Amino acid sequence: MKSLKSILKLWLPLVVAFTLICGIVYLVVQQNYRHSANDPQFQMAEDAANSISNGIAPKSLIVNHPIELSSSLSPYLIIYDDLELPIASGAFLNGKIPKLPSGVLEFVKKHGEDMITWQPRTGIRQALIIEKTTSGSLYFVVAGRSLRKTEERIGLLMQQIVLGWVCSLMILFIVICGLKGFTKSEEIT
Repeated sequence: MKSLKSILKLWLPLVVAFTLICGIVYLVVQQNYRHSANDPQFQMAEDAANSISNGIAPKSLIVNHPIELSSSLSPYLIIYDDLELPIASGAFLNGKIPKLPSGVLEFVKKHGEDMITWQPRTGIRQALIIEKTTSGSLYFVVAGRSLRKTEERIGLLMQQIVLGWVCSLMILFIVICGLKGFTKSEEIT
């Protein structure tokens, strides 16, 4: 019993340390995955806002066939006017242009841009970048795409981190038991 207590005395601080390390690794990689999911939308939103600011008609920027948010991974644009009404959309949800959460466009009006994770319906999560035009009439350009694949990657990351954590703790326990056993046998002779 005394031997188990001495093993746990060595092992438990290592459990805490490995748990913290695994948690930090998970958070850093998860945030990297999530923020990288915004990269295409930044380019799309900035390019579209610049085009509108340079006199291009907002409706002409929607060149693809509209996508259904519930089933597509494709990126899309939605353009809102100064009254926060959609005037052009490359995305629909159940046949309608999806409504952004209250206050999002008001925030962009004050700050110029925003990036959000948006869940218009259970099971549908989108990475959005919203930019306002910088000259001429005020428009808001929303560039978005599904987070489904990113979230699958994050789920796999969690499984890998937990497996690595459990294996590491088991190996540490076995090594400490072996060292304690070795030390005990040395004391006997």
